Amino acid sequence: MKTLQSEARNRKMRFRFTHERMLRRELTELVKEVHPEARKREVKLTFAIVYPNKNGCLVLQQVGMTYSNGNKRNMDETKTLSELDLQIGDYLDVAIL
Repeated sequence: MKTLQSEARNRKMRFRFTHERMLRRELTELVKEVHPEARKREVKLTFAIVYPNKNGCLVLQQVGMTYSNGNKRNMDETKTLSELDLQIGDYLDVAIL
């Protein structure tokens, strides 16, 4: 977690380390710290896992979304990264819409 916070302070978007118990709401708040566009009202953040398949091609699997302002809460926000089947070596793609 220390690395996430130090990178957030440096205003970088590449998060290299997370922990499996991190909630999507917590991840949303970290993205808001480093990306001003994510702080706007009514902004949605979508999450996808990117992983290699058996042939080595990358696969993108949508796993949910959150709202930036937190007023429109949904069940996706309370899921941890481990509940999304995120494994070591996978990437987590976050899109700001």
